[in-house]
Formats: sequence, C-alpha cells, structure tokens
Amino acid sequence: MKSYIRCFLIILSLSSPESNLHAQGQKTLQDFISAEKASDRWYAREELFKGLDFVQLRKLKQHCSDNVAVEAAYQILLKSKKEISSMEDGKTISLFRDKDISRFIGFLEGRLKTNILSEWEDALSQSEFIEYDEIDASMTGYNQDSMMTLFKKRGMHIRNLKGQALVQINNKTFLAIGKQRVSIKKEFLQNKMFGDTINAYGVMHADKCIVLFVSDFFLGNYIIACLDRKSGEVQWKNTVWVTSSGGSSGIPMPALAVPVIDGSRVFVYGSAGEIYLECFSMKDGTPLLRFGTTY
Repeated sequence: MKSYIRCFLIILSLSSPESNLHAQGQKTLQDFISAEKASDRWYAREELFKGLDFVQLRKLKQHCSDNVAVEAAYQILLKSKKEISSMEDGKTISLFRDKDISRFIGFLEGRLKTNILSEWEDALSQSEFIEYDEIDASMTGYNQDSMMTLFKKRGMHIRNLKGQALVQINNKTFLAIGKQRVSIKKEFLQNKMFGDTINAYGVMHADKCIVLFVSDFFLGNYIIACLDRKSGEVQWKNTVWVTSSGGSSGIPMPALAVPVIDGSRVFVYGSAGEIYLECFSMKDGTPLLRFGTTY
C-alpha cells in the first residue's frame, strides 16, 4: 500500500503547474509502463521525460515501477555526460564519466537486487551512443570499415558463451552447454523474414534451459524461451525488444546477448547498436523489466 501511495504522490508532483511535464503526464506515464512494443515505449518515453530536470528525475527514480525508475536513472546519467574535444579531429563528443557509470550501476543493483554483468557495464561505459544522423559525411555508403568503426564507438562487443554450440545428432539439433544438451526445435533456428542464421545462447537451471535465439544480423526483436531440459518442449517464450537494424548495411553486428538466471528471474544483458537489459519471470516468462537506450 505504501508503494502505491508513493507512486501517486510522485505522479501528482510531476503533474503540478510548476512541473515541465505536460498536462497528460499521468496518461503518458501509464503508456510508458504498459507499452507492449518498443516503438510504443519510445514514443511514451520521449513525452514522459521531455524537459524534466534533475529534481523531477530523482522523484521518478523512486517510482514503484522498475521500468520508470531505471529509465529515470538512465536519463540522469545522460544529463551527466561530459563533453570533450577529440584530439584527432577537434570535434566535441560526449562521454560518460566513470563515477556516473558506477552510480548508475549501483542504483541498478540496489533497485533490482542483482549483480550486474561486468561485460554489460563495460559496454555501457565505453559507449558514446553516436546517432546515425551524426555520422560524418565521409562515412556515407556504410562501407564495412566505417561501420565497424561506428560499432566500436557504440560499445558493441562480441560475446561467445564458452562451451556452447549447436550440434546435429541423428538429424536433430541440440544446444550443447558443456557436457549437457537440450533439444532445439527447427522453428527457432530460421529467420523466416530475412533468411539469416539464428544463434542460440543458453543457460541451464534445474530441469529448465533458458535460450536466446538471436539473429546474426540482430534485426529487431528476438525470442527468449524456457525449454524442458529432457524433452526440449517449450514451457514459455517471449520477445526481447531490440530495435537495432544494423543488418540493413549487410554487415553482421558484433553484440552481447547473455541470459543470466537470478533466483526466480532471468536477466537478458545485451549490446547491439544499443544497450539493453530485460528481465523475465522464470515461472511463466512475464516481462518484469524492459530497459533499452533506444526504447
């Protein structure tokens, strides 16, 4: 009950005449929380956080919704970026400071009661989040060298989960994780829209296996599924929101895509032209958190 009262007071304060938030703030806040796809979340985010100052953002960090609180903390991180001049071309770029990254990660760990994956923290801290419309004119045409340079600047990393591989046994496909394996249905392994290869990244837990089915080109959303370890039957599946479409350049996108089980939850850490962190219920796959730098 206290958490609901706290949320109401926060919404009330943000909707006051002194607030920079527009009159539809309460509806926009609800739209942000209840968004069912990344594009809806993006539109609501743009409206909800537009023009908010540090005081208002700190209030939203206390919101009962993890989605709202984490986004507010990230908006504070963005406002804290430091502008520096590049020694190579004299252009001004904005970078995150180590202390601000540490503060953001500390907030996440305290709020979500989990330990944030170090590779994800590294991807975030090394990111400049250069927008495509900010690419220098000399990089137009998206040749491979220029795109890979851009990818590095955006903090993208290749993460191969050691000891994992898709293997064929008697015309059946299995995901081998160390000495253990789980059967994978063929329907998961083909991107019907684009025809590129689907990779599988998994983690075993008791009688279950959580698997991410990620396109080589990271073309938008991908599937997270909970499989029965013995039969491979799907216990639940859901969608991880990824809005990047780097495959449009014809170049596979180096990326981070790692599932981590923490008690009754499974976290998905990702970096693919954006940084994202999502959380699902281990029981039934209900989304508990969706955070991304582009939604």
